[in-house]
Amino acid sequence: GEEVFPGEIDVVIVPGLAFDSSGARLGQGGGWYDRVLQMMPRATKIGVGFDCQMVENLPQEAHDIRMNLVVTEGRVVRLENL
Repeated sequence: GEEVFPGEIDVVIVPGLAFDSSGARLGQGGGWYDRVLQMMPRATKIGVGFDCQMVENLPQEAHDIRMNLVVTEGRVVRLENL
């Protein structure tokens, strides 16, 4: 197929170990998604998981990229940064 540059991507589905209602995401700790998502400024970032992965609050660092939506089997959390 054709090469697609990260800045041209409109939507990205992002897995995680946990999410909170502010769009924060806990991953595997390597920072790979955060580095790649920085190259996709216009993309809508959709975190996907299960209700049991939603927590009250996750710690965030300056380089962490928040999700625009978090979708689980029981809810869709739409965030202000959408």
